[in-house]
Amino acid sequence: MENATDRNFQFKFHRVAPGMTGQEFLAGPAGDGPANPWGGLSEIPPRSTLTTTIDFEPGEYIVSTRMSIRHATSQVVTVAAKRP
Repeated sequence: MENATDRNFQFKFHRVAPGMTGQEFLAGPAGDGPANPWGGLSEIPPRSTLTTTIDFEPGEYIVSTRMSIRHATSQVVTVAAKRP
């Protein structure tokens, strides 16, 4: 993860519930449901990069740096299944 800003940022990941797309989740009402917290990264200092390993199951995830996972700056990331 890269923090190209002048502020500390935390990153958090939520897995979107099956049967719902990430865009549908972001358009929903305030609150975290129906997404499952998947992990996160504590403070990343300004103008720095952090490398980590997080195991993601296939599905759609929301990545956010805000208190609310449903925020205009949140991003949808799709994790595909491994090919045999």
